[in-house]
Amino acid sequence: MKNKNYIIILILAVIIIIASLYLFKLSANMAPVIRFIDENNMTVNGIIYLDDVDIGKTINGEFKNLPRNYCKTAHNLALETADAKFEWVSYPIDCSFRTVDYVVKIETTIFH
Repeated sequence: MKNKNYIIILILAVIIIIASLYLFKLSANMAPVIRFIDENNMTVNGIIYLDDVDIGKTINGEFKNLPRNYCKTAHNLALETADAKFEWVSYPIDCSFRTVDYVVKIETTIFH
């Protein structure tokens, strides 16, 4: 009976370790929420471009639908507002955060 309890505890421990590793790997590959704010900490809305491809619009200055492969390599990220277009480079290290804020500054505009 003692050996049976030991085997059950060992099996449960292995299952918990495997589940924890799986969840850690899953969360490590999740793309962050990106936010766009101006220098006064106000949200900025517009169309998001990832590597020159339109991937959607911000809602209240946030974008939550980055593609799964976002965390694998660096990307060119752009926000096009009614008045200007702003660009940044995003890096895989950004995925270590749940939210990444991009500050929209007038001197980073591409066009007016």
